Amino acid sequence: MVASARRARRTNVQVTAAITTAVLDELREVGFAGLTFESVARRAELSKAVLYRRHPTRVSLALAGLQEAAQGIYAEPPMTGSLRTDLLAWLAAADAQVPPSGAATFRGLVGEATPTELEHVAVLMGTRADDIERCIIEPARQRGEIAGDIPAPVAKLLFILLRDQTLFEPESDHSHTAIVDHILLPLLTANPSPAQPDQH
Repeated sequence: MVASARRARRTNVQVTAAITTAVLDELREVGFAGLTFESVARRAELSKAVLYRRHPTRVSLALAGLQEAAQGIYAEPPMTGSLRTDLLAWLAAADAQVPPSGAATFRGLVGEATPTELEHVAVLMGTRADDIERCIIEPARQRGEIAGDIPAPVAKLLFILLRDQTLFEPESDHSHTAIVDHILLPLLTANPSPAQPDQH
C-alpha cells in the first residue's frame, strides 16, 4: 500500500514544468521580493535540495521560469497577415507573461543579479531577437513588407523599449500601438535607395 501510494517518479521535463509553473505563480502573487525557494518547492512538490541543484540563486530561479514562459510566445509565428498586427499580437502575448508586479519584479531581479547572471540576461535578449527575425521579420519579408536585411540592433531595440517601458513608466502609460506605429514600423520598413553615382 505504501508503495502504491507513493508518487510516481517524474521525468526531468515534468520537474522543469512544475518549477516553471510554481515560479510564475509566485511571481504573480508576491513578486520577486517575496519569491523564496521554500514557496517554490512547496508549490512544485519538490525538495529545496532539488531546486538548489538546478538554481543556486533566486535570480537563477526566476530567470529560468521567465525564460520557459517566454519560449511559448515563439512557438508559432503570429501570421496575422501584416507586420503591424504581427508585432501587436506578439506584444500582447508578451504582456500576458509579465507578472502584475512586473516593474518591481524586474527591478528586483536586475538589482540582485550577479555579473554572470546579467550576462545571461543579455544572452536571452539575443535569443529573443533571433526569434523576432524568424517569427516576425522573415514572414514580413516574404510578404514584401520588408526589403533587405534588418540590422541586429533594430531587432534588439524592441526588447530595449519593452524593458525601459516596464522598468520606468507607469503601467497606465504603456502603449504598444505607439511603439509599433511611431518607432518599429518606420525602422523595419525603411528601405533607403542605393547611393547614386556621382554625376560630376
